[in-house]
Amino acid sequence: MTVLHNIRTRLTVRYTLVVALLMFLYSGLNLLFQYYYLSDQIDLTLKEDLEIIQDFLISNTIISSPLGRIPDHQPKSYERFVEIWTENGVALYHSSAFSEEILPPPPNPKRYSSEPRIFTFQFPSGERWRTIGAVVTTANERLIVRISMSEAHLYSQLLDIFGFMSLMTPLFLIGAVATGYFLARKSLKPIDMMTAQAKKIDVEKLHERLTVINPDDELGHLATVTNGLLDRIQQSFEQLRRFTSDASHELRTPLTAMRSVGEVGLQPGKSPEEYREVIGSMLEETGRLTHLINGLLFLSKAESEKLTLKIEEFNLVHFLEETCEMLRVLAEEKRQEMSVRCERSCTIRADKSLLRCAVLNLIDNAIKYTPDHGSIIITASASLSHRRSITISDTGLGIPETDREFIFERFYRLERDRSGSTDGVGIGLSIVQKIVKLHGGNITVHSDDHGTSFIIDLPF
Repeated sequence: MTVLHNIRTRLTVRYTLVVALLMFLYSGLNLLFQYYYLSDQIDLTLKEDLEIIQDFLISNTIISSPLGRIPDHQPKSYERFVEIWTENGVALYHSSAFSEEILPPPPNPKRYSSEPRIFTFQFPSGERWRTIGAVVTTANERLIVRISMSEAHLYSQLLDIFGFMSLMTPLFLIGAVATGYFLARKSLKPIDMMTAQAKKIDVEKLHERLTVINPDDELGHLATVTNGLLDRIQQSFEQLRRFTSDASHELRTPLTAMRSVGEVGLQPGKSPEEYREVIGSMLEETGRLTHLINGLLFLSKAESEKLTLKIEEFNLVHFLEETCEMLRVLAEEKRQEMSVRCERSCTIRADKSLLRCAVLNLIDNAIKYTPDHGSIIITASASLSHRRSITISDTGLGIPETDREFIFERFYRLERDRSGSTDGVGIGLSIVQKIVKLHGGNITVHSDDHGTSFIIDLPF
């Protein structure tokens, strides 16, 4: 049974079984057709003989009736037996070659007419004869003519046809096996090639792809889908490498700072104020490190689908006003103007704490990247399609076009941020995007030299 585990073998077996079934059906239908065809030929022959005898009897008044057997005559299976009877049941003529045969009983005049009647008579021995009979009216009397022919010749021909088909069937089946195996091998050859190519692909060769011979057939579609899978795997590995590198860098920075501050604090001769300053610096780095770890834990839970949303309905405008108040003191330090605008009051169904985290991240970024005396506008709107939109706009420096497609990646920071001019670890926007997607929404960004707008679109 292990041989049948091979697809090529299974296809060959199924192809052969289908061919065998079709041949069986064809043979049966062919024999049935031949039977009816040969039967029709017998009936046609009997009708022709009956017409000839009718013409003869009508034009001749004398019937020569040699009832004796012709010496040395061996009847053939396809010969016809002719009988001529009077309506009184007297035999006037029958074929001399069959004078000693056990013949059908005399005809019943009531069952015959001028219209030919065809029927089959079976002898007690089991032999079947096809018979045609009709009444022929001559100048002197009415005669009953019967012509019979054995069906043995018909069955002999059918037996010959069956024998021929039985002889050819094994040859056809052998040809079906060979053809099925060849077609299966040829059809599955691209899979063998893809298998060999896939075995060569490892972590160091994720850039390699399977060859697509014909993109329009099923195997080409399989290769295309597999290549798409490899693209996603390669992208995931690259993101993982980048994440590992960036995470190592981001974790090393506060740890190095804490170590340096701690080494300074261990030096002798420090005053209490200096020790307090050292401890404060270490706590600041600890807070930064804690913020980073909490963000990574949140992203890990969100991606593993272990995060459960606590959906509730609340007033969106009041929610935004409360959220802005939490960061208003930071905006006032930079003398920035912060306002919430909404055309009308509307409600939203969402996880309030997670949505607040996303909005706080966006407002915090807006405050960081907006210069002094700038403005930050938070807008809420409701569409007719039962969706809610939250827009956080600022008058900052904007995001360069080359960076816009990467800003939602973890640890990605703009070039001007890497110099240390702004605080942050580069995972805030990743958290925002993940929260929005968990709610079934999407987030887009529009930016130019006059500022940046983040637009959160959520279902109601």
